[in-house]
Amino acid sequence: MANVRVYELARKAGVDTKVVLDKMTELGHFVRSASATVEAPVVRELIDALGVAQETAVSLPRVPAPAAPPAGSVLRPQHHEWDPTSRWKPLQPFDPRRVGPYTVLRRIGCGSMGRVFLGRTPAGRLLAVKVVKDELADDLEFRRRFQREVAAARGVNGFYAPPVVDADTTGVIPWLATAYVSAPSLKDLVDACGPLPPRALRWVAAQLVEALRSVHAADIVHRDLKPSNVLVGVDGLRVIDFGLALAAAAAASKLTVAHTTLGTPAYMSPEQALDARKVTSASDVYALGAVLVFAATGHSPYPGSDPVRTMLRMQTEAPDLGGVPDAFVDVVAPCLRPDPEERPRLDELLDLIVRDMEPGPDGLYRPSELLPSAAFEFLGLQDV
Repeated sequence: MANVRVYELARKAGVDTKVVLDKMTELGHFVRSASATVEAPVVRELIDALGVAQETAVSLPRVPAPAAPPAGSVLRPQHHEWDPTSRWKPLQPFDPRRVGPYTVLRRIGCGSMGRVFLGRTPAGRLLAVKVVKDELADDLEFRRRFQREVAAARGVNGFYAPPVVDADTTGVIPWLATAYVSAPSLKDLVDACGPLPPRALRWVAAQLVEALRSVHAADIVHRDLKPSNVLVGVDGLRVIDFGLALAAAAAASKLTVAHTTLGTPAYMSPEQALDARKVTSASDVYALGAVLVFAATGHSPYPGSDPVRTMLRMQTEAPDLGGVPDAFVDVVAPCLRPDPEERPRLDELLDLIVRDMEPGPDGLYRPSELLPSAAFEFLGLQDV
């Protein structure tokens, strides 16, 4: 018997993923998410414990999913709720304690330009503060592009991107502050709860297309669209870390900047893999297709941990669309065409996606009705 993921075992057993996770805990096997791999001996133990036939794994009656909470309710799940503080890390001795007028509280991570911190305004509002790398701060070409792109970023539609709150493009170390969005990423959601079903996929896809239209309308190319840069809340999606990688790319000819700092190999287009500075909006369309493959399957179009191998494969091999629902292949496959000129325009893509979307009886798209119960519980937020 081969190793399987928790959500695959639950599907074969005909039960909710939470049933399998709870049974694993009861048996002393602790995992954090439904996408965790279960080794063969544990699979056999679980099948026995669940009372599922070894061969078919379908004899157990399906456990009904919990009813979706009514509109306006607050769901407070008992298990597997996303922890908003999970990405916060303690400050290091060399990290700043203040940036401009803002207090720095925690380190969130690193982006294409530098470090990202959780900041606080004097009134207590939270911010994501991005502080530029020292070597980029010394590059005049970077500063020129940084100033231009901060100005452009202010024009991106606030529906789908955290608004720019403040910036300093002329100081010793430039920085940018955006509103902080407390929501898990698409990667967090799929890793914890498994691939999304078709209705949820179209909901996610349509919002990402509208988000990219807004970014492109501000004359920005995202350049690093990936599951961890898509935040999922019950009120909709937000796209983060857009556009400003171009400023870093401009400095690449003068500085030693790796491709991985200017994009993510598993989700970047073939032309970006060849030259990170020469991309167009069509490159974002490719990344969109790659992100949707992950949302549908739990893996990228070119699975693997070796970035060099990944970039070589995308130049010579077809993407792996195994697991993408048949009805959704016509959305992702055109996005992943090697030739940028052959990829669909965003308007065309949106028409294709929404053609098969069906809102609820009241005309609204409610995440509690679109997402699997485990995914909605993972969000742990208020439905709208």
